[in-house]
Parts: sequence; structure tokens; C-alpha cells
Amino acid sequence: WLIASLVGADHATVKAKLANPLIAMGLLALIFSGVLHMRLGMQTIIEDYVHGEAAKIVCLMLNTFFAMAMALASSFAVLKLSIGV
Repeated sequence: WLIASLVGADHATVKAKLANPLIAMGLLALIFSGVLHMRLGMQTIIEDYVHGEAAKIVCLMLNTFFAMAMALASSFAVLKLSIGV
């Protein structure tokens, strides 16, 4: 609902909506659950289709670091919009 209502909105409108702490915390929870879901899905694919043990370990580590980077970047964006970090 929130994301659909903000499509096409200007920066001031988005910042005003995200100033509400409950909305910002809800978006952060959505980000973390989405990133966790992405990481676990990619982990399953890597474990099933990468056959070399060394390559599998490297891919799993890269998957974890990528998920962490996505979570941090997305969280920073929400926090910057909501509290102006």
C-alpha cells in the first residue's frame, strides 16, 4: 500500500511519509525480510547447481556479502529519508 501510494511522488512527499517512525520501521522490516529471503533462495540455488566445493564456498560467501551490502544500502536510504542521517 505505501509503496504504491508513493509511486511518482516528489521527494518532499516521500520524506514526509517516512518521517513517521512506524512507517520507517515497517520498511526496514520489509527490507530485512526481503534480503533474507533473497539470500536463502540464492543459497539453495548455489548449493544445488554449483558442483565444485571451492567454487560453492566462494559463491556462498559472495552471496552473504552481497545480501549484507543490499541490506545496508537499503537501510541507509530509508534512514536518510526518515531522519536525515
